[in-house]
Amino acid sequence: MEDIIKVRDVITPVNNYLRSHDAVSVQATGYLRYIQLGSLKIMEEVDRVCALAGLEYFLCGGALIGAARNGLFVPWDDDIDIFLARADYERFIAVFNERCALDGISAALYSSDNGVWNMIKVRHKDIPYICVDVFCYDIMYHHLNFSQRMAFTRRLRHVTSEHANGNKELREKDIEAYHKSFWDLTIKKVPYLRPDSACRNPVLFFSLGFCHSSVTCNAFDMNDVLPVRKITFENRRLSAPANSDIFLTSCYGDYLRLPSEPVLHVNLDNISIEEALRLKSFISTMPEYHEMHKNIL
Repeated sequence: MEDIIKVRDVITPVNNYLRSHDAVSVQATGYLRYIQLGSLKIMEEVDRVCALAGLEYFLCGGALIGAARNGLFVPWDDDIDIFLARADYERFIAVFNERCALDGISAALYSSDNGVWNMIKVRHKDIPYICVDVFCYDIMYHHLNFSQRMAFTRRLRHVTSEHANGNKELREKDIEAYHKSFWDLTIKKVPYLRPDSACRNPVLFFSLGFCHSSVTCNAFDMNDVLPVRKITFENRRLSAPANSDIFLTSCYGDYLRLPSEPVLHVNLDNISIEEALRLKSFISTMPEYHEMHKNIL
């Protein structure tokens, strides 16, 4: 008999609506909703620190899709992705860890086991699956049309694989040096990074470790992304690309269409009751948590 009681045995699991075409209009329930709220609480602190320190981010990925669809988390999503310019990205860890007011939350460099996902993760030391993933973008001062941006995206993916395959030992020994070597390779492989006031249509591109297979294109007309604007997400006002519709269409195509097979990042079968109680404590002050339990004595 297992010595750990699993959350799925006692807390409402992800419901069957995940595969329903009505899923866009509903929210996750049970433990998955707790995970969403945990990530949202971390995002609130990231937003607060960025505002204090003058760091400019924008939402991306599932959080931006949810914000654009109905202002809520996608029902099967659990984390939040944001992007910062390289200069702000390089300051982020020190700035956030100095100013963060939440106990147990910190930012650190991260690299996946295969080396192709490279980012900063902001997460709880005792609840690692609630997080905000911080990625980096660069600006290329050279205009590319859409087909050229698609080809450029394929080239960046090749650079990512080349770097991961050639630096396995470095990643295991020194993650900071591994990230720096990625920067060096990007600079070597991508021309036109030096600011050029004569370029009227610069290209903003995801330059470090954002290799999601569902993203068709990761290079954009800069004017479609900057300056950022505010968007409503879970009743918070967070920063988003200047034109979220064009940005998301470039990334995903028809981003309003629901996937046929939604995928969860977290395996709910492997979460213990101890972890569940820890997360409940973390989100217990949030109004959404109280709303979930208002009829429970």
